[in-house]
Amino acid sequence: MAKKVSNRTKRTSIHWPTIVLIVSVVLLLIPTIAIGMMLLDAFEGTGSSQHGNRFTNERQYEITDAQVKDIETRIDGIDGVVKVQVNLKSATLRVNALVNESHSKAQVETLVERLVSDVFAVVAMDKYFSEINGAKQYDLEVHAYNNNNPDDASFIYYIANKNAVMEDVAIQLVSDPKNEGFVRDLYDKLYNQPDVEDEEENDD
Repeated sequence: MAKKVSNRTKRTSIHWPTIVLIVSVVLLLIPTIAIGMMLLDAFEGTGSSQHGNRFTNERQYEITDAQVKDIETRIDGIDGVVKVQVNLKSATLRVNALVNESHSKAQVETLVERLVSDVFAVVAMDKYFSEINGAKQYDLEVHAYNNNNPDDASFIYYIANKNAVMEDVAIQLVSDPKNEGFVRDLYDKLYNQPDVEDEEENDD
């Protein structure tokens, strides 16, 4: 008599504790790997300069390096200007002009008005130094002084400034204030302290 062959299929039982353990390990590895990648990126970026502009999307129009150079060239050719420097930092266009020491207060004030006029001839006030559609543009500072010694009795120092909320340029004689120490501190801050950006470049 022939033997019957059993066709029963063996059933594989699922070991649930093992499955749960594997899933738990995977879930733990995901954030661990993500954090590890972030730390790796941070480590690789150590010592690298970060480039950015906190004023991005705030301005409708941008002042270019060519315009800054054009302003400096114009002012350098004005009679009575001994030395001029124009720079654009932190959304402020600043003009520093050393003028003829023999100029009177009235002459320096007239010269400041000319400097402002030459700036606006290159970068229009309404376009670059006013608020447009809620976006603030640049600030303007024009500094004119007749010598490098704020303690000198003949020292004359004018500042003209304009920002987005001002309707027009304000010109002030700051060398004759009630607080003389303020003028000295202001002058030292602007001209006698090292440039932070230059120091950073030298450190690099």
